[in-house]
Amino acid sequence: MILKERLFSNMFYRNMLTDLGFRSTYSARKNDPPFFQYKIGAYKPDYYLYFPKEPFAIRYTNEIFNKIWEYNGYEVSKYLDFHYYTCTQKNEFLRFLQYEIEGRIRLKLAKALRFKLNFVFQWIQDKQTELQAGQENHHSGHAIKYGNSSGEDSQNFDGRFDSLLNIFEEKMEQISKIYNTGNVQLVNSGHIPKLIQLFILLRDLKTPYKRGSGQEELFKSFSSTDLACLLQQHFAHFQHKKINTIQKDILAQNSELDINQENIKKLNKALVEYFFEK
Repeated sequence: MILKERLFSNMFYRNMLTDLGFRSTYSARKNDPPFFQYKIGAYKPDYYLYFPKEPFAIRYTNEIFNKIWEYNGYEVSKYLDFHYYTCTQKNEFLRFLQYEIEGRIRLKLAKALRFKLNFVFQWIQDKQTELQAGQENHHSGHAIKYGNSSGEDSQNFDGRFDSLLNIFEEKMEQISKIYNTGNVQLVNSGHIPKLIQLFILLRDLKTPYKRGSGQEELFKSFSSTDLACLLQQHFAHFQHKKINTIQKDILAQNSELDINQENIKKLNKALVEYFFEK
């Protein structure tokens, strides 16, 4: 009998270890087959998870979400798709992500990661819609099989899942309200497109000439996702819009922005002189 089994066989030690936080067996468990594909070996820049040796469950699960840090916007969905479409237990895959997100949104996470978890949540909604559409397409008057469950079980599960989605949507909205600390309002909402274009100019601002090893830039890192988060958090016009909707607005204004227009050229030159000229 291993030491842990011996200790837990004694009620005194079992209660003491429980109070100290050693009761969980989570560190020893991992879903098999794994929802997210992983390999043992050196890290590579692809969608697989990599570990130097067989991981415990908690390390495996944490790496799933740590990997999300590497991606922005659409790349997050591609990463999730890569694992989702090779998984044979798609319902459980979605349930797994749902419950893991619920645990993480209670933590004090960095703002960028919270918004990426929101992307994951939206992705789960999309996949649930796909599954439901697939069920309807294959329905032919008999009970729909959902894994190993009957059609009635499937409907019950769908109801529970929809309820969970509503709960998570409310939680994400609450979190968004907590951290949406700004309430900047423009006098004329017609200036919104020009405001976005101004931020785009700032985001991409760099000197027109090389210094040393390259051009000097204003921001080391400033993505369209970052800009969408900034607008959502601080501008009343965007606070009730989803991040991906704001990203579409940014993309549209980026297409409209003509850097060859005389007034844009003058503005860009003035910004360069203000930030880079001494």
